[in-house]
Amino acid sequence: MNNPVYIGLDASLDETSICIVDCDGKIVFETKVESNPDALHSALKGYVERAQRIGIEGLR
Repeated sequence: MNNPVYIGLDASLDETSICIVDCDGKIVFETKVESNPDALHSALKGYVERAQRIGIEGLR
């Protein structure tokens, strides 16, 4: 796997914050998107196939 990344999602009803870091902990990509499947798919395109781990934090 080339250039593995780690994806963190902080989800709420309205928006999701996304932070993607490389194996050294350097931020590769950071953004906020609407909390809907299309917006998340667009933002994560190109990173998911390289993801070593995906963490999700959200409100209950």
